[in-house]
Amino acid sequence: MPEVITSRVKYPDSTKWISQNLTQVNAVGIDLNAEYNFLNSFFEKLKFSYSYLNMDKVVTGYDSKYALDYLKHKAALSLQHRIFGHLTANWQVSYNDRSGNYSLSSSTPLQKYKPYFLVNTRLLWSAKKYELFVDQNNILNTDYTDFGGLTQPGINFNAGLRLKF
Repeated sequence: MPEVITSRVKYPDSTKWISQNLTQVNAVGIDLNAEYNFLNSFFEKLKFSYSYLNMDKVVTGYDSKYALDYLKHKAALSLQHRIFGHLTANWQVSYNDRSGNYSLSSSTPLQKYKPYFLVNTRLLWSAKKYELFVDQNNILNTDYTDFGGLTQPGINFNAGLRLKF
C-alpha cells in the first residue's frame, strides 16, 4: 500500500537540507532465509539470507537523506565451525547493493552507490555463564560508501563479553 513519506532533501543549488513530502512511494520486498545445522561434523551451521526491496519513486534533481537511499539487495552466506572446546568461528560473506545517490559536499555532483562485498568473522568462546567474542570486520579492506554517503571503515575489530544470567 502506498504511503506518504517525508524526507530530508537537498537540491543541487542549495547548501541546506529541507523536509519535503515525497508524494506516494510504493515499497515491495522479499526476505529469504535458510539454515542448515550439521550433525557430528567440524562444521556446525550454514546460513544463507537474501533481502530485496524496491521503491517506485524515481528521484531526479535532488539528494534524499532517508526515503530513497535504501539497501536494494543484500545476500549473505555464513559458516560456523568449531575450532576446539568452547571456541567457534563464524565467517560471513555479504553482497550489498544500495539504491539512491549521495553527494560528498554541496559542491560535488550526485553519485550513485556502488555495490560491494564484505567479509567478516567472529571468534566466540561460549561458556555456561558468559561468552567472549572478537569480531574482525571488512577483512578485505573494501572501500565503500554507505547510507548518507558516509565512507565506512576499512579493517576493524570489536571485542566483547556477554554475561548470561
